[in-house]
Amino acid sequence: VDSLGNFHVKFDRYYPQDIMIAYKTNFRVIVHPGDSLYVEFNGNTRQRTKIFETVKYTGDAAELNLKLAKYLKNYFETRPSSKYIHEMEKICNSKDYIKFQDSIRVAREIFRDKFIDNHIPDKELINWINTNIQYSYYEQLLDYPDRHKRYNKLPRDWRIEEKYFDFMTNIEPIEIENLIYSDTRWFINR
Repeated sequence: VDSLGNFHVKFDRYYPQDIMIAYKTNFRVIVHPGDSLYVEFNGNTRQRTKIFETVKYTGDAAELNLKLAKYLKNYFETRPSSKYIHEMEKICNSKDYIKFQDSIRVAREIFRDKFIDNHIPDKELINWINTNIQYSYYEQLLDYPDRHKRYNKLPRDWRIEEKYFDFMTNIEPIEIENLIYSDTRWFINR
């Protein structure tokens, strides 16, 4: 980043994928192989919801990223706080935690449907949103046992009941289209 705040980045992408731009806060943009995307934002804010009020795009995928920014701004304004989620990870038993995450997933699906009705995003953004909802849900469920154990200072040999992981049978196979949501790669490792 130069003294005026300008920067230029070039990297190889073999399929559409979101990338993170991080400066005091962070936000995602979706890029494609061969894209040239100009992004402008006010780097003086540390609040993620505020950065979306200043971001401007021109070039390839500008409209797609403008709609993604609208979606993410509304998402971050309405999602449960990390503090609240961590508290639920601590106090909930496994069945109640799954119900809690189910309720978040349903709320996100309702939010998605309203967003689609109001903004008419293309199939690519709908795929990103659906993949984000799906893998964020499973990621939270996979994080629960370790976090519950740590937050409650449970013994080292404590293990969650094996049937807790029955939700894994519902996961659809990961397709290349799902890689548009970059956090899918973290899920693959699990």
